[in-house]
Amino acid sequence: MPKFEQYRHKGAVFQVSIPLEWDDFDDYIEFDGIKFSKMVNLIGFFEVFGRKDYEFGGLNDCIFIDVGANVADSTLFAAKLSNVKKVYAYEPFPEVYKVALKNIELNPELKNKIQLYPTAWYSKNGRVSTDEVNDINASAINTFLSDFAQPIKSDKLHRVQIETRRASEILKEIINENNDSNIVLKMDIEGAEYECFKDLDKSGLLKNIKQIFVEWHNLGHEQITKILEKHGFVWMNENLGAKVGFIRAIKP
Repeated sequence: MPKFEQYRHKGAVFQVSIPLEWDDFDDYIEFDGIKFSKMVNLIGFFEVFGRKDYEFGGLNDCIFIDVGANVADSTLFAAKLSNVKKVYAYEPFPEVYKVALKNIELNPELKNKIQLYPTAWYSKNGRVSTDEVNDINASAINTFLSDFAQPIKSDKLHRVQIETRRASEILKEIINENNDSNIVLKMDIEGAEYECFKDLDKSGLLKNIKQIFVEWHNLGHEQITKILEKHGFVWMNENLGAKVGFIRAIKP
């Protein structure tokens, strides 16, 4: 049985499940039968395996798009489900991408269902110079937008270049590759979600999405939920702290 420890994130205190067998593994740990390297992000593991964010709505016979894949915890969770046909995962920060790739390699039975890209979703194509957090356990706060960056000492950061692509451009490619498939979109990208949803709104492609999970940051949920309503989604919002929350949305 797992033990539970308190973990504080963005003003809220959570209970995080840590396997008792943690120290019994030389190179990896397991959550729900999925192997992960011991370089983990506890925030993400709580969201996926503790709070069970992505079990809402069932993920029935679908393509799962994981935008902000981090160490591939939600990617591998989705890939393990028999009714998820394929997972497209996007993680632009280089050191986190390496850990995500390692975690996918640790699960060869799931690897063939996953396509992992070192790319950020945004409202335009380009390259951005930004800071990456040195500590993988703090990697959930990585952002390429200065307005959303949290104050961190410079010696805990290193400078990186990341690629950005228009959200609508990527989504259109996925839709074209998967004719008539149900598509589930998960997005946790530390502030870039607002520009992505504006771009997706203009493109009209949200009509092709069945379910959406999105974590919002700093600016509230209204910009996003108004777009969701416009495209026929019903939604619920959960405030996780003063400036962060989680939207679950589905088309009835």
